[in-house]
This record gives sequence, structure tokens and C-alpha cells, in this order.
Amino acid sequence: MNLGTKVRQLREDMGWTQQELADKAGVGHAYISRLERDGFKNPSADILLRLARTLEVDINQLYEAAGYIETGKIRSDGRRPLEAILREALKRCELLQTIEVPIKGKVPAAHAEPKEETYGYVLIPRELLTMTKGTIFARQVDSSCLRSDGIQPGDYVIVDPDAPFVDGQIYLVQLPKGLAAGYVYIAGNKLRVTSSSGECQEINMAGAQVLGRVVLSGHWKTY
Repeated sequence: MNLGTKVRQLREDMGWTQQELADKAGVGHAYISRLERDGFKNPSADILLRLARTLEVDINQLYEAAGYIETGKIRSDGRRPLEAILREALKRCELLQTIEVPIKGKVPAAHAEPKEETYGYVLIPRELLTMTKGTIFARQVDSSCLRSDGIQPGDYVIVDPDAPFVDGQIYLVQLPKGLAAGYVYIAGNKLRVTSSSGECQEINMAGAQVLGRVVLSGHWKTY
């Protein structure tokens, strides 16, 4: 039984809809829907642990369904091969060394999507996120607005809404004409947003919302 079928079976046993499971586990409805269609080949340990706790099952049931462990593989003497045990231990370590960050859309964009909308997850090495202050999220860069800073179209920027404001750092900002990322400066009641190409927008503070500071950028595995 694959993971998608297993999760659907457990969810139905609980009498829940996909939306109810998503709400209880703290993941997006689109994620559960895709998972049950077996759309994720390498779901993270964090997600599997959340689902196991919510569905009240042993985490090993989901690990096995995902193909991360082989609990049914035993030798004639009733013991599991050492090779299989070591392989599973290494896989568990690999899973626990990453943090999945929800992807909330692209930047630039015409508008910010609803907070509850998630389009997937990007897996970030845990060691790169030790300095983040709160709940972070990712957006995929959809233009060359930050190319001079080494951030290429298709890369992801990791945004920390709780990071303290520092003049001249890269921020995600909701402007009257849409969502943008750039260097942000505050002068009196004015907000100035400058791209790495030098393009500058200056507007009243009342007409803009700083959504968070870009604390990391790069290209990582997603699902």
C-alpha cells in the first residue's frame, strides 16, 4: 500500500474530510489532496510526524508506506538485515536534517495570496535557519529584479516576518501595484524600495506593507 492510499484509508477511518485532516495537521488542503493521489515521492519527516500524530498511528506505518523503511523485510532467523537497518537509520537522519518551508507563491506578483494558501514546500538544511525568529515562508523569484545580488529567476527567497527591521536589507513588500522584493529604506513617512538593478519606488508608508525580511535565498529540493 502506497503512502497516499494509506493516508486516505486512515483519514476515512477517522471520518474526516481532506480539509479536516489538513486543518488538524496544520498543512494545506492542496497538500493532502496531492498526497492522497501519491503526488509526493519524498515527503519530509516533519509532515509524516504531524500526520501520524493527527491520525493517531505509529509513525513507522507512514515511513513504511512512504518506502523509507522496510519493516516486513526479515531474514529466515527472524531478524532484519543489518544493511536495511543502517539504510533506514541514514534516511531518518537525512529527513530530520531538513526543515520544510511552505511556498506561498511567487515574487513579483499582482497581489499576496491568502495566508492559508500553500503551493508546496521547499526543503532547507536545518543549519541554515538557526537565526530565524518566527514562522518563515518561501516565494519563488519570477523576474531578474534581484539578479545582481546573485538571486536568479527560479530561485527561492526565504522570508521571516518577525525579523527586526534593518534599513537597506531585502524585504518582501506589498505595494499598491503589487508584491515586490527589494532593498527597503524608511525616511520619515516614506518607504523606498530599490531593486538590485537600481529601479526605485517611493511611496507613503500608509500605502505599503512590509511582509518580512529575506533571510536566505537559493535553489533547493521542493515537493
